[in-house]
Amino acid sequence: MSLIICPECSGKVSDKADVCVHCGYPLSPNTEVDSNLSSNNVSTTEIVEEESPSRVSKDDNQESKSNFLNNKKGIIAIIAVVCIAVFLGISMTKSFSFDKFTADMTYNDIHNMMGEPDDCYLINENLFHCRRDYYSSNKYRFCGLDGEVTFEYDTEHALFLYMVEWKFNIPENKSLGDYNKYVEKINAYFTKKYGEHGSSYYEDNTWTDANGDIYTLYTNGSHIIVWKELKQ
Repeated sequence: MSLIICPECSGKVSDKADVCVHCGYPLSPNTEVDSNLSSNNVSTTEIVEEESPSRVSKDDNQESKSNFLNNKKGIIAIIAVVCIAVFLGISMTKSFSFDKFTADMTYNDIHNMMGEPDDCYLINENLFHCRRDYYSSNKYRFCGLDGEVTFEYDTEHALFLYMVEWKFNIPENKSLGDYNKYVEKINAYFTKKYGEHGSSYYEDNTWTDANGDIYTLYTNGSHIIVWKELKQ
C-alpha cells in the first residue's frame, strides 16, 4: 500500500481509498503518489526476493559437478586417442624372423603369409630371371630396428623363393655410427645361432646354417641390410 496526496485538501490518504478521508473528495487511480512517504514506509517498499545461501551453494555445486564431468570426458577422450595411436603403431610393426622362410616356399606361399606386396619388379636378363616383391607399408622389427622386407623368386623355376632381404633405412640426420649397437646386436644374434662369421664376396659378415642357407650382413652410410640366400 502507498499513500497519495488528495488534490483537494492536500491530505495524505491510502491509494486504495475511493474518497479522501479528510474532505470527502473522490479519488482516482491516477492520483499522485507521495514518494517521500512511500520510501520511508517499510510496508510500502517493493519487496525483492533474495536468493538463499542454500540455493547459491546448490547452484555452485551443480556447476562444479558439470565442470568435473566435462574435464573427465576430455581426459578420457585424450587417453582414447593415445591408446588408438599406440595400437596403430603396434599393429603397423611386425616381428620378423628369417627362420620361417625356406627354399621349398613359392610365390603363393609368401603371399598367403604376407599378403599382397606394396610393389614388385621383374628382372629378366640372360643369366638372371627373378621377381622381386617389396613390403614397405608395414614395418618389420628385427633386432630392435624397424625395416622393410623384400622377397626374390626364381621365375625359371615355378617362382620358388631363393632370397629374403630385410633392410633398415638410416635417417638422413643420422649416421651408421648412431646404429653401431644394433649392428653389433645383429652380429651377436647370428654368431650365437650359427657360430663365428665368415666373409662374403663383398667382404661382409656371413653365416651358414645347417641347411646350407647363407645369411649376410651388409652396412653402408644409408642402410643396414641382412639377406638370406636359400640353397636350392
